[in-house]
Amino acid sequence: MDNLGREPIREDDRMFWVWLHTRKGMSGPRLRALIRKLGTAREAWSVGPEAADSLAGGGGRLTAGLREGREMGCMERYMERLADMGVMAVIPGDACYPEMLAAIPDSPMALFIKGDPGFHRPSVSIVGTRRPTPYGTDMTDRFARELASMGFTVTSGLARGVDSHAHGGALKAGGATNAVLGCGPNVCYPPENRRLMREIEERGATITEYGLDVEPDSANFPARNRIISGLSLGLLVTEAGYRSGASITVGYAAEQGREVFALPGNVTSAMSRGTNQFIREGARLVTCVGELIEGLPLYSLEEGEMPGDADGGRDADETAVGARPEGAPGDGRRPGGDAERAGARTGGAVGAGTGSGSGVGLGPGAERIVDALSKGPAHIDRLAEETGTPIGLLASELLALELCGTVRQGAGKVFTLA
Repeated sequence: MDNLGREPIREDDRMFWVWLHTRKGMSGPRLRALIRKLGTAREAWSVGPEAADSLAGGGGRLTAGLREGREMGCMERYMERLADMGVMAVIPGDACYPEMLAAIPDSPMALFIKGDPGFHRPSVSIVGTRRPTPYGTDMTDRFARELASMGFTVTSGLARGVDSHAHGGALKAGGATNAVLGCGPNVCYPPENRRLMREIEERGATITEYGLDVEPDSANFPARNRIISGLSLGLLVTEAGYRSGASITVGYAAEQGREVFALPGNVTSAMSRGTNQFIREGARLVTCVGELIEGLPLYSLEEGEMPGDADGGRDADETAVGARPEGAPGDGRRPGGDAERAGARTGGAVGAGTGSGSGVGLGPGAERIVDALSKGPAHIDRLAEETGTPIGLLASELLALELCGTVRQGAGKVFTLA
């Protein structure tokens, strides 16, 4: 995101920002254009519907929506409803706006979050078919449980099938899981997942860019998928048929510079045609969690750099749902970059589960952590200060160093060299 997301938002501007974001027809690019030109959301509200529509490039399509609910009392009641439901409205520039998501093209202009998303923890997204076979169900549950038990947040979309089993597996492990919705924060879809949604909000969070009372719509879900991939270091497709909706998420992941992983499936099963196709087009084949962790970009990130930054990105306003960017399935290259990049990112095998750090080539970020810990035990906050590493990135680096046996975590997030 440009400077729009780098300056903290004034608290008295938040209500106007949320109001603008939830207007009918108000897209991210239009809201960006409006704020850039006028400076604040309150100023955009004050100029009136017709002027705001013109400045946002709405061509008259925003005027009706900008006339609705613009009374101060209406906006205040909307914010009170959010608060009563325990829903946070998170805006670009807020300290809790996830750094990884801020770096993607067309990052959300507002997030409505219920629960504790734990954005400081590393996350892996798991997606797939809504009609999994017993193999897909078992493997999704297994990968989600193991990732959650290692401290990863499992991110998915609360849909039927693979999504539900991904959330359920993480919860069984006592870990954290986040659900990205294609509807408002107070709407459960599918309705049979109401209990699962409540459990997710207790152990993680539900996250959506759609405002209160927004019902699920087919147009919402492809856009929702860019958030699922954008929040994570990597995307795992456990089972998917040909032309599965998972292919949209895979395309976004590639565009964002995320690693894409897929489980190989039975070549005679229709529900494995998609995953096998992703592997043929360059997704990393994995058969266990250790292989997935080896492929995560834990060592290559420079200070302050998030996955997807290296290519400079496309202009945020140019992103299209289902776009096939360079490196996406179909162009013959591995999603997320060149085939040899995986090895460069980890300096060789991470060695997850081996209990030994031998043979691991540390990147600059990991070296700074090891240097800081050579002086003695340190709390994660002190490590962040000493190494100059953002807390979310630092947590990922520390987890990788733990997995390869280089560091050990004690009580109260105090770390020592192993």
